[in-house]
Amino acid sequence: MGVILDIVFSFVIRAMIVLIVLTAMISLNNSLFRQTDRVALNDFVRGAAETIENDISLAGYGPSTPKEFTVADSIETEFSADLNNDGMAETVRYYLGSGASGSHRILYRTLNSGADFEIARDVILLRFTYYSATSASLSGTGISGVKSIKVQLTIESNHSLTSVYSGTSETSIYQQATWERQIFPDNL
Repeated sequence: MGVILDIVFSFVIRAMIVLIVLTAMISLNNSLFRQTDRVALNDFVRGAAETIENDISLAGYGPSTPKEFTVADSIETEFSADLNNDGMAETVRYYLGSGASGSHRILYRTLNSGADFEIARDVILLRFTYYSATSASLSGTGISGVKSIKVQLTIESNHSLTSVYSGTSETSIYQQATWERQIFPDNL
């Protein structure tokens, strides 16, 4: 009888050890997924941010380039710059288009009224704020006197995180990556 109880208790202990290891593996896998998602979001934001920052820092560059923003809106901007240093000004436009879901939109860049180029997906916030030399806020069309532009960009994961133990979606938890910068174009 004692041998049977020893065997039963050893199976119970082994089952508990397997359960502990399984729970730890599920937790580590979930943590790895969250971290991988976070890194991917940061890369998406960084790529879009570098493009925006490079273009806006060249606003007004070139000998015959207009020193104004033809569109200075909170979610859209358009300006001229000699991006490729060939003496001809290109018109650069950034704007938000519609996305697959209501709050997730697509950030587009257009060069010289050409085809729209997708810079980022799943954008939930894009805000341009234009400032004069006296830090007064500017907006509208044909705006000159812009000395700095504050850009805010937030991208959100397009899928919700899952709970570690239940495996069900936590519908209100999405990872986000945000980039914010005050850009001072030298040529305006």
